[in-house]
Amino acid sequence: MGLRVEVRDASKRFGFKIAYDQVSFEADSGILAVIGPNGAGKTTLLKTLVGLYRPSKGLVKVEGVDVSSPLFDRLLSKIGYVPETPDLPAWPTPCELLETLARLEGIDSLDARRVAREAASLMGLDEDCETRIGRLSKGVRKRILIAQAFMRERELYVLDEPYAGLDPEWVSTFRNLLLERARAGATIVISSHILREVEDLADRILVLKTQVRFVGSMQELKAKLSPSKVAVIIVDRPEEALEYLRRLGYQAVIDSSKGKGAVVLKDPDKAFEAAGLLRDSGFVVREVRLHEMSLEEAYLALVGGEKH
Repeated sequence: MGLRVEVRDASKRFGFKIAYDQVSFEADSGILAVIGPNGAGKTTLLKTLVGLYRPSKGLVKVEGVDVSSPLFDRLLSKIGYVPETPDLPAWPTPCELLETLARLEGIDSLDARRVAREAASLMGLDEDCETRIGRLSKGVRKRILIAQAFMRERELYVLDEPYAGLDPEWVSTFRNLLLERARAGATIVISSHILREVEDLADRILVLKTQVRFVGSMQELKAKLSPSKVAVIIVDRPEEALEYLRRLGYQAVIDSSKGKGAVVLKDPDKAFEAAGLLRDSGFVVREVRLHEMSLEEAYLALVGGEKH
């Protein structure tokens, strides 16, 4: 089973600046995705979960141990952490760094080299294993960070923008690795700006904008922002069609993100009725379909249109 994360009314201040405020949530096995606009407090919150920061107020516990307690150090070998920025020392090679980190985690010197090589191979670093880190690209350095986090089977993974800098092939490989560890029972807390990845990956979503705007499953998020489905009618002369439908009492808007000439009805049950009326009035209706709200649309609705 994964380590249980419990956050209760936690806040973090830096002087007069509030990073996050009155945050509460739990995570226990499975994948929790933390999303929010820049400056929402995501990175600070994730650093708190691994003990790099202490909350200014409130409680942050992992497996019942307060992150501010000296006892928290005993849990660190069970936690894999990937920071957002791949700031690594330039002089060692990836395998030298991984071997050193393995030994610092208490793996004896005979096994540390093997563990380091296996971790490097997991993230495709075999050809770069003897190259100084300072000569490697940002994407390769990010894979080194992921390799150290997954060097052992952890019970908690805290991953801050782990996809940033990864090539598409490694995005897919990393996704499969996360799903594999989640199926094995690990707790995974991940932040990402790639909302499509998060939507396909996460069991639960936490939307953060200094405070928690939502925490729950994707289905619960859509229910909260009901209706989660709308009707899309692709029609010629969309502005005239919109005016005509509104005169008849339909709630509709034009949304070019759903296609050229897209008129969107908030009530999907009235889609074919509205399309029939448009045809009878001389409009050319090219398509009628139902559209289910995406995570990005739900996210923008919650954070007031701010980009992530």
